[in-house]
Formats: sequence, C-alpha cells, structure tokens
Amino acid sequence: MRTNPEATARRTYLASAMWMPGVLALIAAGLFWLIDGVMVLLGCMDTCDQPGMQWLSTGADAQGYLALAAVVALAISAIEPRWRRGAARAAWAVLAAEAGWFVLTAILAG
Repeated sequence: MRTNPEATARRTYLASAMWMPGVLALIAAGLFWLIDGVMVLLGCMDTCDQPGMQWLSTGADAQGYLALAAVVALAISAIEPRWRRGAARAAWAVLAAEAGWFVLTAILAG
C-alpha cells in the first residue's frame, strides 16, 4: 500500500489530540496559581517582609502568564487545524514549564 506524501503532509490531526494537553495545561496553571496565591496569603498573615515572599508572588504571576500561553495554544489549534500538532507540543511544553516553575518557586521561597 502506497501513501501519498502530499496527502500525509496536509493531514490534519484530531481536535481531541490538542484538547487534552491544552486543557490539562490550563488546569495545572490554575491549580499552581491558586496554591501560590494561598501561600502568599498565609505568609502575609503577620508580616509580608519575610524572605521569599517576593518569589511566591512572582511565581503566581508567572503561572498566570503560562495559563495565557495555554489559552493561546488552544486558540491556535481551534483557528488553524493544520497547526494542532505543533500547538499540542507547545501545550505539553507549557505544562512542563508550569511544573518546573512551581518547583523552582517553592525552592527559592524556601
């Protein structure tokens, strides 16, 4: 059985292939943002001058920007079906960046 290279190059990927990593990245960003926000609130109960508090607020801000990147990847895949594969890879990369940034923020906030 022969395959047509032009048909393979023009093949669009299923929307479900993009929705799972995109929505997962969006949910993870929201969860990490919520955890960072709660940690900022708990850390500022008596005074906000404690070392590491700036890192927690910076971490929450970064999670918001990473959530925006996940939304952009979802929007790109909805607008242009040919870009679903690249958008899915970007969503997985955003998910890895979210987890890494959360761990880095926790270490630096110490």
